[in-house]
Amino acid sequence: PLEGPAGLRTPAQAVNNMQARISAFVRERTAMIGAIAHDLRTPLARIAFRIENADDALRTPIQNDIEQMREMISATLSFVKAEAQPKSHVPVDLGLLLARLAASEASIGRNVTLSGRRTATIDGDPVSLQRLFQNLVDNAVAFGGAAEIELRREGGAALIEIADRGPGLPEDKLETVFDPFVRIEPSRNRATGGAGLGLSIARDIAEGEGGTLTLGNRGGGGLDAVIALPVGGE
Repeated sequence: PLEGPAGLRTPAQAVNNMQARISAFVRERTAMIGAIAHDLRTPLARIAFRIENADDALRTPIQNDIEQMREMISATLSFVKAEAQPKSHVPVDLGLLLARLAASEASIGRNVTLSGRRTATIDGDPVSLQRLFQNLVDNAVAFGGAAEIELRREGGAALIEIADRGPGLPEDKLETVFDPFVRIEPSRNRATGGAGLGLSIARDIAEGEGGTLTLGNRGGGGLDAVIALPVGGE
């Protein structure tokens, strides 16, 4: 806010102008990335059509590359679409949201369990939060065969842990995997993973809700994703 004496209002206005320029730049860059990703689908379709009659030795690896590019394009377009959607700000019962997620996963035969405190209310966007938790559950199931979800309170924060018993990650990669399009080989490869945007999107959502997302290796093996979100009035 532009308040106080001129000596404060002038730099405040400069900061506001800078923030507006940065926001405009980010929006333009995101829109450009989305447009490029969208337009790439047509030449990919032509390439796929033209190699149909090629020898298997040539066609198969090219088709694999095309499928990988399609997955990356789809993930990028999904990311851009999510960024463009307006976010709501309403009370969200995390216990209820996580219980529904676990029940939905169990209904399709995935080993997802929920334990701990069953209620914690935050002010946030339920669609974004659903996507955050779903991305982390998908990772846990893909790489560990099961997801263990725990909800608890610590001070003014709700802590959600989504853990697996998979291979975990090298300590020096626990931050790297949050970079867009990063996949750690060989365990987190295309056969089980996606384009490498899931964790990047998850952290963006957590930080957009005023929280944090960190990864750590579990004792006994596996990966532990911890989301901390500020709790509203309950």
